[in-house]
Amino acid sequence: MTLTPLVSADYADAEALDLRCFPNPGERVDFRVEIPRENSLVLGAREKGALVGYLLAWWVLDRMEILNVAVDPSHRRRGFGLVLVDAALREARMRGIQGIDLEVRASNEPAVSLYTQLGFARVGERRGYYRNPVDDAILLTRSLG
Repeated sequence: MTLTPLVSADYADAEALDLRCFPNPGERVDFRVEIPRENSLVLGAREKGALVGYLLAWWVLDRMEILNVAVDPSHRRRGFGLVLVDAALREARMRGIQGIDLEVRASNEPAVSLYTQLGFARVGERRGYYRNPVDDAILLTRSLG
């Protein structure tokens, strides 16, 4: 597995991966906007050159928010998500970020378990936040200070 920042040449592969991971249009990423953004981190995970996962995060001042972590369904439960989130934690520390926030579907038990394993703590929830299917969002945070 290799990690690299995504670049404009990755648009088509990233969009295809996003569609496989997030079939609802409202949950997908506009990579043409996110990749060039100065305050975003868009990392790709590759296996044998193929894009099999990505992470999108933004930061403002001393806070980072992880917006999406996506791993191709055929590559899940193999550590790609862990490596991506760990890379974001390292990047945040390098930038002097004091804390990281995210939200995750309450029904996404593997993701909740991953974030808990990485030291994120539950700080709240948003009832009915997600659509298709309707699901609650669990709000998680991790201090880096």
